[in-house]
Amino acid sequence: MCYTDDNIEDGSSDVGEYRCDDKPRPYMCTVCGKWFTTNKILKRHLKLHSGESHTCYQCGKCFTSYSYFMQHFNIHSGKYRCSECGKCCKSKDVLSIHKRTHSGEKPFECNVCSKRFTTATSLVVHNRIHTGEKPYKCSVCSKRFRQNNNLLVHSRIHSDEHRRADKPRPYMCTVCGKCFKTKNILTQHLKLHSREDSHTCTQCGKCFSSYKSLMQHVNIHSSKYKCSECGRCCQTKRDLTIHKRVHSGEKPFECCVCSKRFTTAKQLDVHGRIHTGEKPYKSHVCDRAFTVPSSLNSHMSVHTAEKPYRCPACNKSYSRLSYLQKHKRHVHSNVRPHHCPYCGVGFVEKSR
Repeated sequence: MCYTDDNIEDGSSDVGEYRCDDKPRPYMCTVCGKWFTTNKILKRHLKLHSGESHTCYQCGKCFTSYSYFMQHFNIHSGKYRCSECGKCCKSKDVLSIHKRTHSGEKPFECNVCSKRFTTATSLVVHNRIHTGEKPYKCSVCSKRFRQNNNLLVHSRIHSDEHRRADKPRPYMCTVCGKCFKTKNILTQHLKLHSREDSHTCTQCGKCFSSYKSLMQHVNIHSSKYKCSECGRCCQTKRDLTIHKRVHSGEKPFECCVCSKRFTTAKQLDVHGRIHTGEKPYKSHVCDRAFTVPSSLNSHMSVHTAEKPYRCPACNKSYSRLSYLQKHKRHVHSNVRPHHCPYCGVGFVEKSR
């Protein structure tokens, strides 16, 4: 079964593994920056932004067609459930491919080096190592890639204005100095300070500006998405998938400039700014610029004089979390992880 771009859009973690289309994607959505193989698929995708979509009442995911929605619903109904690990798949074909992870079956063999693969798509991509073929060409700088995914990641360098993660954040909270992309998000955030209409976790007391955020947080307490390797509990299935790469060592996102690899696309985006010199997050007070929003948020505390990080032991407050952590190590902790190789004396910091 071939999956179209709409399956990629709906956020399924199965799509990248089982997709058998590997075509150029020249049509870009001007709302979120995603690329598609045909104009028709792009138009279907735009329905997600306009609200003309089918929404799953169990998890809130949106789909551009009823057939994709029904495939997704098979996951909730458990229609195609793996008898080995309990994973639920969208279709019978996807379940059959998934079962190969348990059986070890790799029916597709490279006729050059005899390496075997679980899917035909994986074999096609692998063969390009031997042929040198790089069929995916960047329309801006003409750089070529073996895989379409690598081209998609690379294209973000040329389309910064379309990246959702890099939109300007002109709306600043006057309480804590954090900046937000829209006035609506700022309004939601302000509820956390006023406790007005905020949603509170009954288990740990954390507050959330929306019920959806609260329910994702509750998944941590309920261990719904628990890592089988280390026992860590994640908020969503996607978070768990990304976390598992820590154990597997998988780094699917490669920098097209220096070939350094990363666990997530976001990490690659941030790294790319080293090469471009881009600093999209600017202070509205002093015009200092930063590569990541967290650095801007920390900087804004200089202007607001806010010190939100309080030591539970002595009530001393700090403007940054790193300062509080350093204070705890110096004052309240007896831990001295750095030792002199000559006399064995321990120190809090390596520089000392």
